[in-house]
Amino acid sequence: MMKIRFSKPRTLYGQLLVSFICIIILFSLFNGLLFSFFQSRLQKDVVANNHRALIDVAERYETHIAQLKALLNTIYNDATVREFNRQLRSYGADEANYLSAYRISNMLRADAYNPLFYLEGIIVHYGIGDFAVDQDGSSSASDMFGRAYASPAYSHSFWRDQLSSPSFLTLFSARRFLPSSDVADGPAILPISLKLPGEEFQVIALLNVDKAMSAFAGRAADRSIAIADNDGRMLYQNGLPEGDIPVFKNGSDHLLHDQFYWFRTTTADGLSYYSTIPYATASAELRQWFWWSAAVFVCTLLLATAVSHYFSRRIKKPVDRLLAAAAGQSSRLQPAAGSGIREYEAIESRILHLMEEREEVQGRMTRHRSILTSYGYMSRIKNINEDLGEWKEFMTTETDGSYDLILYELKFRGDAMARLNIRPEHASLAVREHIRAAVERYCPGSHTFQLEHHQILTVVRDGRSEPISAMLGEIKELLDQSSAYCAVTIAVSSRFEHASQFGHAYEQVRSWAGQALPKEETQLITAPRELPETPRLSEKEADKLASSLQAGQAEAAVGVIDELLERMRQSGAAVRQYHEVAEGLAAILTGELRHLGDEAEPQVGWTIRSIRREMVACHTVEEYRSQLARLAETVAVALAMRTVSGEDPVVSRVMHSLETGFGADISLEQVANDLNMSAAYLSTYIKEKTGTNFIDHLNGLRMAKAKELLSETARQVSDIAREVGYLNVTSFNRLFKKTTGISPTEYRRLRQVDAEGKTG
Repeated sequence: MMKIRFSKPRTLYGQLLVSFICIIILFSLFNGLLFSFFQSRLQKDVVANNHRALIDVAERYETHIAQLKALLNTIYNDATVREFNRQLRSYGADEANYLSAYRISNMLRADAYNPLFYLEGIIVHYGIGDFAVDQDGSSSASDMFGRAYASPAYSHSFWRDQLSSPSFLTLFSARRFLPSSDVADGPAILPISLKLPGEEFQVIALLNVDKAMSAFAGRAADRSIAIADNDGRMLYQNGLPEGDIPVFKNGSDHLLHDQFYWFRTTTADGLSYYSTIPYATASAELRQWFWWSAAVFVCTLLLATAVSHYFSRRIKKPVDRLLAAAAGQSSRLQPAAGSGIREYEAIESRILHLMEEREEVQGRMTRHRSILTSYGYMSRIKNINEDLGEWKEFMTTETDGSYDLILYELKFRGDAMARLNIRPEHASLAVREHIRAAVERYCPGSHTFQLEHHQILTVVRDGRSEPISAMLGEIKELLDQSSAYCAVTIAVSSRFEHASQFGHAYEQVRSWAGQALPKEETQLITAPRELPETPRLSEKEADKLASSLQAGQAEAAVGVIDELLERMRQSGAAVRQYHEVAEGLAAILTGELRHLGDEAEPQVGWTIRSIRREMVACHTVEEYRSQLARLAETVAVALAMRTVSGEDPVVSRVMHSLETGFGADISLEQVANDLNMSAAYLSTYIKEKTGTNFIDHLNGLRMAKAKELLSETARQVSDIAREVGYLNVTSFNRLFKKTTGISPTEYRRLRQVDAEGKTG
């Protein structure tokens, strides 16, 4: 028999992959064993906790019923109660002293209103004279049980029959009692009666079982609970599943039946208590544990992946680098001893050559290390062209000592430069020379470079604060004289003590320069500031802007733009924030031209492109406002001059959408989204322009098509309803009858009769 042998991977990647798979398998096995172990424990704990909760409720009920029994016995044997019964027996109902009934009522009141008894009332029912007394007074028994304590199950005749019953203390099933004829429903009452053999009266306590359950069960009050006596008669039940209580076998106190866990306990007085919880609830903790275990598994998987990735990069990266460096001369080296991994064998075969060049390479690296580490970032700066010689000289000087970086950002004004007939590139060179001259006077040995036509950088080495401040003051005064042609922002970095921080210093001044305010004067920034949040148009403002443009009202549209720019001015927004907002507004304004489609004049597009090019050179609030106002006026005029025989393009597009899509699930929100409008605004717009709501247009088209299909085809009504866009045929029938006054079937019959009359 041929054996399959799996060879050990000889590549670095292969061995790392095998290790990674082993780690995942290890964690997966651990996770599975952990879940299996705790699953059984959690299930047992859930069952035990719910059974313990039922036992606690049963014990509280048992104690409370015992207290009520003692209370009823005390009332039954009270001298006043018995004396009044003797008077009724001896003198009859007409001659009895009803002052005793008043005393009995007063006595009952204290116990009936005791909140710890949870009673709705206590009644002393005398058979002789059919008389009853409760905590609120006395009356005939028929009136008492027919009005004050009315219940279909426990009527006056029921309690009269109980007087002849031989029972001593009886608990009856809980029923709803109605305090008066005006109340639709009352609380669940569990009556408890006490009557001694041979006596003609009984004492009845009405226990509010819902209130008692809420007090005894606490947090478990919402669970399904039932109480049965020792004969199996159900005394009380709340929320139990439909059907009979299942049989508990072999003295078990819980079982699983029809997706419910049932629990049972029996107290010393013979009452049995039952409760249920859905199996889904009982297994909720198991599901929680499952997801927790799944989360642990995912975390272990991610951890294994991260660790494997980290070590594989740590090991393989230098190996690949060495292989690439030595690959060109590998033919001159002797093979190295095997190490089990081909990559390491290749490294060992080339190590001799690397050792021969070690000293030479180390010497070169020592000489140039400071330059490479300190100015590696600056090697990526874009356009150091004319200053290349000075830059090389600067890089070869000693790099020790502190540094201050000063960045000048120039923003040329296109129209002013055009009048002077000077290109921005040539103007920036002139500005650089003036800056370089000032720098040489105040800070000799400093260097000034031209990075871009709009960026100039000065590096001051070992500078002092006083000369730098004086130099910046002179440069600012010089540049302010040309503010009509060029706006300049000067950003001065913090002082850095080592050349390795040069890249960070450059990023710092670039960031600070971006915080400039929209002013015409030269701005000097020496510290950062917190920029405000960039404001946006609200939905209401956007709708107003769109409606103004659609109506050709340029002034109203400019008013919306002015309000937004004023908010930015008051918040202290930076120039770059103005540019961001201006670009967003320009996109909104030009987007409104989509309503013209192919009807837009070519010169409109040329004008808009010209305005947007000029917007790039804006530097003040007024300049931004001027260009945006021009753009708004151009768009508004273009929209106002549309000639589509007076037809509104928005209404036209809406009606086209309805006519082509009324049979599908079309909505106002969908059409508004296609038009880049809010649903509320589009609804108001359609109503204003056509006098009819959007939904009425839609229903009208659907009803017209339905009438056509009913008249010309024999298709079923349900098929026609679906074709015109109604998935519910009942809704279609209701709307059709509301529209035409007759049902779809009747409409078809009448149309057929009309057709037969014409042909006959």
